Amino acid sequence: MSDFIIRLSNGRNLTRQEFRLTPNYSVTLKIEGLHNRKHLELQKSNERIRLEVNADNKKAEQTVKITAVSEGESIVTAKTDGISRCDIPEAGGKISNCFPKLTFIVLPAMSIPAGLTVNQKLLLQVLLAETSTPQKGYFNQKEAKEAMSLMHDSLYNRINSPKSRYLDVPESGDKLQGLIYNGRVIKGFKAGKIDQSIQNRINQLIDYANDGGNNMDKYRILLSDAIDIAKKDNIILSHDVIGWRTDDRGLGGGSVEVLKKLQGQVFLKLNDSFHK
Repeated sequence: MSDFIIRLSNGRNLTRQEFRLTPNYSVTLKIEGLHNRKHLELQKSNERIRLEVNADNKKAEQTVKITAVSEGESIVTAKTDGISRCDIPEAGGKISNCFPKLTFIVLPAMSIPAGLTVNQKLLLQVLLAETSTPQKGYFNQKEAKEAMSLMHDSLYNRINSPKSRYLDVPESGDKLQGLIYNGRVIKGFKAGKIDQSIQNRINQLIDYANDGGNNMDKYRILLSDAIDIAKKDNIILSHDVIGWRTDDRGLGGGSVEVLKKLQGQVFLKLNDSFHK
């Protein structure tokens, strides 16, 4: 009997048989076990993926790197004689005399769209910098979209306010750009530049939307929602929201009060004293 254990590159047992990733991203499998003193031979169903195998029959483990090449679906199976097909145990672990059918679905790559205007791209960067993500334990896809919509609305409400000059909106030049780059409004956005730490967060979020990880689909929806919201120049949800703070920060002055708490953010509105 030939026993095999399949692990991911992080050392965890393989527990799924379908992978979703985008071109040039890879999944690395470590397959422990020999059949008739040789490593398993694998085959792919088409050229939408690339297999790179590092196998030495003198060692118990081989490494197989599967890289997405083009959009579509490809199947990886064993072609070694005497090896049947089986499912991976729910918790992973040992399989005997068999190998699973592995499905690789190659999706279109996602990025910041090239056709956005300067303001749309800047607003998208703000949303990606400020949104909660699937890494947060409290993450909720629907609420994340609502929170980003409120962020969008708060900036446009400031610009449209008759007292905009008191809300960090510049009196000349592009009002949205001037508001965002004010230095006091959005953390990491100042004087026409974005802090590298904020840019790294944005880049990582986009990477997660492409890398084939367990949360990739959630990141793809999050990025798609952010792009759709950034393209809008009208109020989406609220004419009252005027700003937001993270839960562990103060409210930012006596002229604001809480409108709503959502996804780790406190959304604010102006109180009556501001309008007097």
